[in-house]
Amino acid sequence: MYGKLGYDYAGIWNVDAVLRWDGSSSIQPDARWLFTPSASVKWNLGKQLSWDDEFSIKLSAGRVGQINYDSRFAVGPQYYSNLIWAGESNVLSFYGNAASSRPYNRGWVGYGLEWAYVDQYEVNFYKSFIKNRVTTNLSFYQRDNKNQIVLVPVPEEYGYVGEFKNGLAIRNRGIDLDFMARVVDKPENFSWTTNVNLNINRNEVTALPNKLNQLVIGDRLLEVGKAADAFWLYQNEGIFKSDAEVPVSGGVKLNFDGIPFQYGDPRWRDQNNDSQITELDKIVIGNALPKVFGGFNNRFSYKNIDLSIDLYFALGQKAINERAANKYNFINNESNNSISSIREIFHWQQDVDISKYPLYNVWSSINPYRVDQDLFLEDASFLKIRGVTLGYSLTKATFLERVKTLRRAYIYATVNNLYTFSKFSGRDPELVNFNGYYNGYGMPLTPTYTLGFKLDL
Repeated sequence: MYGKLGYDYAGIWNVDAVLRWDGSSSIQPDARWLFTPSASVKWNLGKQLSWDDEFSIKLSAGRVGQINYDSRFAVGPQYYSNLIWAGESNVLSFYGNAASSRPYNRGWVGYGLEWAYVDQYEVNFYKSFIKNRVTTNLSFYQRDNKNQIVLVPVPEEYGYVGEFKNGLAIRNRGIDLDFMARVVDKPENFSWTTNVNLNINRNEVTALPNKLNQLVIGDRLLEVGKAADAFWLYQNEGIFKSDAEVPVSGGVKLNFDGIPFQYGDPRWRDQNNDSQITELDKIVIGNALPKVFGGFNNRFSYKNIDLSIDLYFALGQKAINERAANKYNFINNESNNSISSIREIFHWQQDVDISKYPLYNVWSSINPYRVDQDLFLEDASFLKIRGVTLGYSLTKATFLERVKTLRRAYIYATVNNLYTFSKFSGRDPELVNFNGYYNGYGMPLTPTYTLGFKLDL
């Protein structure tokens, strides 16, 4: 249900508002409806001052609900068919008999789960110059994802891996900039138009369920006041070249969760100097999301010839080369029921720089090539030539002048994904998934070449 209103005063002031209530059956009955208002105010200062160029300021705010991705959150306590054989999720029986149990290995769903939502705020400045030959659009925004549902640890005596609770909040703040300029504007001779768009974004965990300060979710450590997209990794410092190099403190040899390090094992930094490597020795480092990304596009034309060059870039992002980790960690992957355990798929490919990684003892119980270490952390920043198009207009050609109905004749050649400038060792940094991991399975963005002819009659 919603209602909307708007007000405009002489094209100078413009006010819009929406009052809306959203209901969803994927939310528990006692919290099924969410009030999601939004409003904006725009002031056309350029028109009020009778300027030739436009200058406007716009303020906006609103709330948007987020539907639960799992409908079982709306049910509350429940039973589930999860009596499965290890590695065979399709076998839902117990000694041949159909059965169900509490979802111990998926997490407890209780009552009191509510809507997750996003509060958005934005200030936008639009300004044009030199009779609209140059335009700028600058926005400052803040987006607060609130009340998100995550799995929270519970005492092991309960038997569950955790309990789903509302309370995760992540804030994104940033700047969006779009700049366009007709640098040279002589259509009858030569013209040049350029466009730059970029985004600068920072994210931060602002709250966790149960007023926690830290929470481990998957392979991430979320901490209030820190970035949500940071990696959580062991700090790699090389290799133990002999047993004598393994530190001993108070008669206790450096160990990994109780397993002593030996010759040929990785050297991970003991951050708290307690003579054992655990999750407490992991560090938060790097960001999976780029700090700055955008595009730089240029179009040139000279008489009947035109040239377009589109560039796309992402700077300040890191990625975990999971493809390299899996290739070296074949001993521990062979027994997995997944495609990554089949060595023959990648065995013939030389897509990993073997000189970049130490040769650890692959049979070690330490699991030396585990993916959660900064050994596989790489700079995934890139600049890509997304597309280049060269065209020629034949509309005014002498041999086509007799075609009275001809409106346009145009021949062109286009190259897409021409080249990528990047230090990333994988095939393409754009194949890194949204969590910042590169596994080598994505379809490559190969260069494509197109020769075309357009005819409008």
